Amino acid sequence: MLALLPAALAVLVAGPVAAQQDPAAAPAPAAPAEAPAAVPSPTQAPADAPAAAPVDPRVVLRVVLPDGRTVVVAEGDQEPRSIGSYAIRLYGAGNPAFATDRFIAGMVGPRNGVLERLVIEDLDRDGRPELVVIMRGAGTGGFLSADAYSFASNRMARRASIASVPADADIVRMIAPRVKPATAP
Repeated sequence: MLALLPAALAVLVAGPVAAQQDPAAAPAPAAPAEAPAAVPSPTQAPADAPAAAPVDPRVVLRVVLPDGRTVVVAEGDQEPRSIGSYAIRLYGAGNPAFATDRFIAGMVGPRNGVLERLVIEDLDRDGRPELVVIMRGAGTGGFLSADAYSFASNRMARRASIASVPADADIVRMIAPRVKPATAP
């Protein structure tokens, strides 16, 4: 369990981390039959999972907005890498050493593909940047999809979505005209 801790922290602190496995490492031994049932941690497979199925860490991306607030975007726990959901969480500005200790707002959205990157850009030219969450499809062609979010005071809103964009397209430029005007709070 201690060997998993640094990898889990790296995912939370550093953002996306490729799964690395030692091919020579043997799978963990199964729990003895008389051992009491334990609840697996988020980074550990259940005891009845097939021994050959490695646990695939989810992608977690993190960005600091120009006003100092932090946004964390993470694939859903225990979901397939190619489809599922993602959570987007907004945290208040403060001590950079504890950038995620002041939760403000959050949302969950559908995900068709893997989280690829985050882009901060003023899509509607109102002087306040939006955050674009970009996902890449796992199938043939690696098509892109994206959602654009705005952050006003203590709220967040999904302002636009786009899907089935060719892999070589500028998806940020393509989603910009779809951003709906912000409504007054």
